[in-house]
Amino acid sequence: AKGSGVFLDLGNTKVFNEHSDAYAFFKTPADNQKMCQAAAAAGYDSVQFIKHKDGVNYPCAAGIGVDFMNVEIVAVKLVGTYPCGQAQGTAAALRAGWNGDKPCKCDPNNPNTNCVFTIIKRSRVAAHADRRKRAS
Repeated sequence: AKGSGVFLDLGNTKVFNEHSDAYAFFKTPADNQKMCQAAAAAGYDSVQFIKHKDGVNYPCAAGIGVDFMNVEIVAVKLVGTYPCGQAQGTAAALRAGWNGDKPCKCDPNNPNTNCVFTIIKRSRVAAHADRRKRAS
């Protein structure tokens, strides 16, 4: 999510307007878990929903006159009940750093997906710019 410091490598992804489009594509009943299992079995790492109407998670959408908000991204090979995407360790699809260029080290005790144990060293360019500011 923007500002979280966590990036998700989408891998092989498929984009749909609505969940019903994904159920039809993967030939599953209207069941998100079965659809995710079918997507993973078909070689996808993630699915995206770009026009999903969701009055439960986005109740404020009605108040501003829109049918849907944001984009829903589902990592179909990860387990959503674990903050790090899997029971042990950190899922490789979770990344940190500028543009996700660092491996993520997730804290499994934090209830949210996170990269709190990732040490990101400042670039030499940023450090040089800071020294120049102090010198002037």
